[in-house]
Amino acid sequence: MRKTAIAVFMASFALLWISSCSGLVEYDKYTDQEIQKKTIRLACYYLDSYITRMVYDFNRLNDEYVIEIVDYCKYDDVVMKLNTEVLAGNGPDMFAWGMGRLNPLDTNIYSAAGVLVDLHRLMGNDPDFDCGTLLPNLIAALETSNGALYEIPTEFIVQLFASSTDVVGEEPGWTFDEYFALIDKYPHATLPFGAINWQSFFGLCIGNNYATLINWEMGECYFESELFIRLLEMVSIYDTPITESILPIKLVQEGRQLISSNAIGGVSSIQKFPALFGSEVNYIGFPTEKGIGNSFVIRNSVSINSNSEHIDECWRFLKSLVTYEAQIENAQVFPINNEALRERVFNAPLYEEEGASITYKDGEGDTWSVVFKDATHEESALVFELISSCDRVHRENWYIQKIIEEEAPAFFSGIKSAYEVAHVIQNKVQLFISEQSR
Repeated sequence: MRKTAIAVFMASFALLWISSCSGLVEYDKYTDQEIQKKTIRLACYYLDSYITRMVYDFNRLNDEYVIEIVDYCKYDDVVMKLNTEVLAGNGPDMFAWGMGRLNPLDTNIYSAAGVLVDLHRLMGNDPDFDCGTLLPNLIAALETSNGALYEIPTEFIVQLFASSTDVVGEEPGWTFDEYFALIDKYPHATLPFGAINWQSFFGLCIGNNYATLINWEMGECYFESELFIRLLEMVSIYDTPITESILPIKLVQEGRQLISSNAIGGVSSIQKFPALFGSEVNYIGFPTEKGIGNSFVIRNSVSINSNSEHIDECWRFLKSLVTYEAQIENAQVFPINNEALRERVFNAPLYEEEGASITYKDGEGDTWSVVFKDATHEESALVFELISSCDRVHRENWYIQKIIEEEAPAFFSGIKSAYEVAHVIQNKVQLFISEQSR
């Protein structure tokens, strides 16, 4: 009896469900449509754990939007792929720019083409955002020649050029004439910046003077300038291939190396310089006619597409990347948030790995290591002073670098003069800039 009653009930329920099925389906569609999140596409060429974690938190906590990470590393011609999407009007909402010579993307190309939002405008219109939150000289260094800001990094390292005070004195900053006078004074310094191939050294030279040699807003470059001629002369010392692997401390002791170019992402790593030179150190910077010549190398830099339909939400995500809480928890190197930077610098032992070291090895298996000790207050003050003195961002453009590497050997071998080579590079780079600005 009980089984029969249950059967009748189930049959009746089935008939009721079938008769109203279409209505239920329509209701489900309506519900799904209501709760479906809007997608924000974040294009990247390289993305580390910092932004990945922040995207995860955003997606977990946001009821209306979801960020989809699109990795462009998988495409053979990443620039063509991205440009095609942007021109077609279906480009990503945000860009996370990579770093390094293997990255073919250049923020400046997209900012000059009007693709990116001026973030100063968003900052100024946001009553909840304090522009003084971010490191001011880094923001100034990121601004274009017309004062716009098209990207904000989450963290940075500092590219330093250092030498013994016994060699260069104690005053930071020097001109090209002073640098070449030093080379004349030390004729045995055949590898003044250490054992580095000329291509990498040229990348270092161009990267440190990128904003001076190229003005994307004006669509101009200045490779026929006296600055570039001096850079050609600097790099020409390295035209002979380095076939041996040499410990830097041995080069310094033999007088073949006078300057160390190295990057630091923490306070205690400043200890590598006095350990190398065995003396007091002057962080003299790269030769320049203005400023000191040490530079920022930015990481996790993010921009917003001016054609995005979700600019406000993109900005909400971007500014979440540079809060004190996010920076203290996620930054692996120096954070751009002022408060977090001071905390990390002046309380460095709390945030830096105990017993960290840097080790060099030569071709014969000999090694030289520097084990970093807990940073002292004096070292923290020195690092903060160096950070505060930086006025430029190290930039590299993969395509422009290829042009330079193809043409520069004609000067090194004596086939062409420096001015002839500079003229060829000027024309080729100018053509590249003009093509990208269309």
